[in-house]
Amino acid sequence: VEQIQNPEDLAELLHTVAGSAMLLKQVIDTTQHELNETRQQLDKVSSELEHSQALAHTEPLTGIGNRRAMMDLITREIARSRCTKEPFSLAILDIDHFKKVNDEYGHDVGDQALVHVAKVAKSSIRETDEICRYGGEEFVVTLPGANAEGAHFVVDRMRGLMERTPLIMKKGELV
Repeated sequence: VEQIQNPEDLAELLHTVAGSAMLLKQVIDTTQHELNETRQQLDKVSSELEHSQALAHTEPLTGIGNRRAMMDLITREIARSRCTKEPFSLAILDIDHFKKVNDEYGHDVGDQALVHVAKVAKSSIRETDEICRYGGEEFVVTLPGANAEGAHFVVDRMRGLMERTPLIMKKGELV
């Protein structure tokens, strides 16, 4: 450590310290800017990942959960039911004579029927319930907290709503 002998030495030391402080501030500012950019990129990648995960669990035709989503949901709801000791019911829906619809009206109408059934079924369940497409014309509805009696009530209400809400095709025909 050098001793300051005169005012010029002090001025030179202060000038050196000030210069070092300015360089350090520039490094901190640059690092902060790079950190902010990295955070923005990470947020974007995280958002894209969430979107991809949602797509991986969504059946594209109907927009409801697919078989993968259904399996995850059932596993989670069974575990929750075991923990909370609350009932958990599951309903399986199947469109009667669906092959006849496809054969008689074509697959486009069959697709419309699947979308219609999914929409009507979704509108008849609670927010805590979920509907997923299991396969072809089969759907699964999870009913957390519903015992057998409650599940029968929901399914009957859903069936009644389906009966009162026919699919109307463009030419006015009912399917």
